Amino acid sequence: MAGEGNVDGIGTGPAHDADLHHVSYHAVTRYVQRILGVEVTLDPTRTPPGSKWESVRTAIAHCEAAGTNLNAVRRQILTPAVLTAIAFKARSFSVGCITVQMANGVIVTISPRSRRSTLGMKIMTRKEERRENARIHRRMVRGFKE
Repeated sequence: MAGEGNVDGIGTGPAHDADLHHVSYHAVTRYVQRILGVEVTLDPTRTPPGSKWESVRTAIAHCEAAGTNLNAVRRQILTPAVLTAIAFKARSFSVGCITVQMANGVIVTISPRSRRSTLGMKIMTRKEERRENARIHRRMVRGFKE
């Protein structure tokens, strides 16, 4: 069926051209910079800071430097998981290797997914393990008595 899998008119399959407006020019620029690793320095005389078209020209310049175009980058960003999050009006979410920030149904910025450096197994000495096990046991016994 044509409307199957859609929420609020947003497709949950591959990104359609109608869905591409959900990605801002700033988000495209940040995706190319932070995820694809392409950085471009623009001539400030061609695009004065604060001008109406600054974000558009910046996004186009970054896409050209990456060897792609705006719509192709927007399609890369708009995975089925991102389209679903847009449909459910999420504000911030992580998908794969990126974290997405949204405002009013539009992706405004993208950054690499942060990973806690403290994540992983804690290596304890034998004495620390015994102390930890005794502490857990005391809590369990105390919990059953009450």
